[in-house]
Amino acid sequence: MKKAHINNFILILIAYLIPFFINEYYYFINKDVNDTIRLVASLSIIILILLPSIYFLVNQVFDIFIKRVKKINLVKIRVITFIITLISTFTFIYFYIEYYFYFGSIILLYVFYFIYLYFLDNRYIKKSIENKIKINDHLVNDFLILLGGKENIVNVSYESSRLKVEVKNIRIVNLEKIKDLGAQGLFIAGNKLQAIVGNNASDLENAIKRYLTNVY
Repeated sequence: MKKAHINNFILILIAYLIPFFINEYYYFINKDVNDTIRLVASLSIIILILLPSIYFLVNQVFDIFIKRVKKINLVKIRVITFIITLISTFTFIYFYIEYYFYFGSIILLYVFYFIYLYFLDNRYIKKSIENKIKINDHLVNDFLILLGGKENIVNVSYESSRLKVEVKNIRIVNLEKIKDLGAQGLFIAGNKLQAIVGNNASDLENAIKRYLTNVY
C-alpha cells in the first residue's frame, strides 16, 4: 500500500508540473482576468474538482488494499485522476493564479489524501471490532496453511482488532483465501501482514501460537 501512495503522489505531482513547464515554452497565461474571477476560479477548481477526485481515489485505494476488492481497476482510476489534475492545472495557469496558491494546493490535496485515508482506516477498525471470527482448530490450521505453513511464519502478535503476522516470504501467502476465512480487511507492508479479524484477535493470536509450539 505504501508503494501505491508513492505512485499516486508522483502521478499527481507530474500532472501539476507538466502544464507549468509547457507554459515556460508556450506562454498561455491570461493576465486580463481580474482578481475576483481568479480567486473564484481557483477555489472552484480545488473544491469542486480536485478534492472530489482525491476523495474518489482514496476510497478506491482503500477498497483495493484494505478491503481487497478485486473488481476495481486502479490503473483506470489513476488515468482519470491524472487527466482531471492536468486539466485543472492548465486552468490554474491560464487564470494566472499565484504560484504559492498553485503549489499550496498540492500540499492541501495530500493533507486531505492522508487525513481521509486515516479516517477510513479508523472507521473500518471500529466497525470490525464489533465482529468476531469463530476460532477453532480447523480455522487455525487453515490460517497456517494460507500463511505458507509453520516454516514461513516468523512472528505472530495482535493489536486491537488486527492479527499481525511477519512471514519469511509474503509471496506464498494466499491473501484472498485468508479474507474468505473471515478477515474483514488485509494490509501488507514488506513481509508483514495485518488481518482485521475482530475483537477476539488476541484469542486467534494465542491459538496460532499454541499450534506453532504444539502446546494444547
